[in-house]
Amino acid sequence: MREAWEEEVKREIQRIKQKNKALKNARVKREQQVRTMHKLQCLNISKQFLNGCFKGTLSHLAEKNYWRENFSDQLSIAYKQWLAEQAFNESSRHEVGSDLCD
Repeated sequence: MREAWEEEVKREIQRIKQKNKALKNARVKREQQVRTMHKLQCLNISKQFLNGCFKGTLSHLAEKNYWRENFSDQLSIAYKQWLAEQAFNESSRHEVGSDLCD
């Protein structure tokens, strides 16, 4: 009878150890799930915030004309310089022509 009782106690100890191991694994897995869920929530919050910031920033820059525009830059820099050179060349040609007529 004592041997049967000792065997039953040993089996019970093994069951408790298995249950503890399964419980520990379940706790680790649940902790990973919670951490992953928190990371995803933070990611979604930051994406929503940055999405609004990006759209707002672009619309603000477009409304205030802070973007540099290549065409207007070319008009104000390259075209004005070219026009002044052409006018100078044309006037110097007329001066040379009038000197020859005299």
